Amino acid sequence: MVSLAVSVDQAVWSTPAATFPAHRPSSPFPNAVLESSYVRTNWGETGSSTVRLSDEHVQWLEALYVLRNRKSVLSFLESHPLLVSLLIEAHQRIGGYFPHSRLVLEAMADPEYPADSELVIYVQTDTNPEEAFERLQQLDDDWWLHAVRQGQGLLCMNVEFV
Repeated sequence: MVSLAVSVDQAVWSTPAATFPAHRPSSPFPNAVLESSYVRTNWGETGSSTVRLSDEHVQWLEALYVLRNRKSVLSFLESHPLLVSLLIEAHQRIGGYFPHSRLVLEAMADPEYPADSELVIYVQTDTNPEEAFERLQQLDDDWWLHAVRQGQGLLCMNVEFV
């Protein structure tokens, strides 16, 4: 069995690879989200980790998101693997406000400031713009504005109309 191991101040947390299924689930497994939230919190406090982006993470993310320019998204996540747990949680949360919407990940770099790159979650919707922005505002108020700092300024969310 393959595991993801994270070292946090001499303690080890691991999640079996089975937590990251190859099929698209209706919602992520709550335990994986809760456990990974614990790791994110401790990462911010301790500043040390052995987190790596595994094949299981990639399979999980590809089941939840469309990766626009897959190579650049995966490269970004290789550099910032702790975003994976936030992405899993985001998928679950966004689904409550935008059911049946497709979620797209894209790595964006500012050509003038390449170090200021970020990962963007696009919520693709055919909802009318006024309603879509109201839902996005509600999601921001209910969850995202509290969770965004866990992304360390590397993750943002927007609506994309299809």
